[in-house]
Amino acid sequence: MQNAQTKKAQIVMSDLIVSMGIFLLLLIVAYSAWERQADQLAQWNEQTQAQQAIERGMMALTQSPGRPTNWALLGVTPQDEDIISVGLAQRPGVLDPMRVNMLAEFLDGTDLEYTSTQKKMGLAPYQVEVHVADTNGQTIVSAGKSPTSGTVSGTARSVAWYNQSMVQVRLTIWRNDTT
Repeated sequence: MQNAQTKKAQIVMSDLIVSMGIFLLLLIVAYSAWERQADQLAQWNEQTQAQQAIERGMMALTQSPGRPTNWALLGVTPQDEDIISVGLAQRPGVLDPMRVNMLAEFLDGTDLEYTSTQKKMGLAPYQVEVHVADTNGQTIVSAGKSPTSGTVSGTARSVAWYNQSMVQVRLTIWRNDTT
């Protein structure tokens, strides 16, 4: 009688150990799947934010004059509270040479000027590089920080008019979360 009870107890314990093992294995598989989905969601969110920033940046570069529209004539720096946004267009698709040159000065200026300009273009927290070239590829203006480290989050190109000539405007943004 005791031998049958011992065998029964051993079988129950074996079943319990096997069941716990299967449960833990299923738990590990479910957790791994959850982590993969969370990583994919985070990557998708980062890509979406970068795309929205690129769109805001290209709008500022080629479509908007900024606010106020005469910000380049005010003789102020980008950290001035009177400047709400920085834009380069005299009208959509036509770049104002004065604004282009001021943007280059701000993006290549002090860290405070760079950061303020970046924010007023709607590009924070992304690093920014702006490049304007003629149709032959000759650089007219190149300003900002070149992506030497970090990951490139996006590059956009557009055409516009600059001094009665067609130009290509390129905007590159990226994040370097280690700095």
